[in-house]
Amino acid sequence: MVKLEVTGVKDFHSGVDGGVLPEPLADLVRLLGHLIGTDEKCLIPGFYDKVRQITKDEHALYDDVSDMMPALEVSRKGQPNLVNFKYKDKKESTLARWHFPTISFHGIQVSGLGTSTIIPAFVPLLSF
Repeated sequence: MVKLEVTGVKDFHSGVDGGVLPEPLADLVRLLGHLIGTDEKCLIPGFYDKVRQITKDEHALYDDVSDMMPALEVSRKGQPNLVNFKYKDKKESTLARWHFPTISFHGIQVSGLGTSTIIPAFVPLLSF
């Protein structure tokens, strides 16, 4: 897990100071936009370097496990999923879930009064 924060000088009001100073939240959003490519792969250099290649025996195990996984088009309750899964193949999906590392963003918290019109000076990304 990584924790990241972007800080400014202090909180400012967007109606008074918006557009005339750097905004930590906008900076964080730009930064996050550079971490994942359009193919959902991590763009951080070296991120995948230590991922071990899968052996033939492991591929066979994933075949067996994937056959036991629920179909991607159906949720656990038997209802059609509203999610457009990236992988339509159960084995590829299982490998993506269980073998390959990924980046997931878990939340952004800002200083100020929540959904107010404050330009927050402190923007910690809770974790990813």
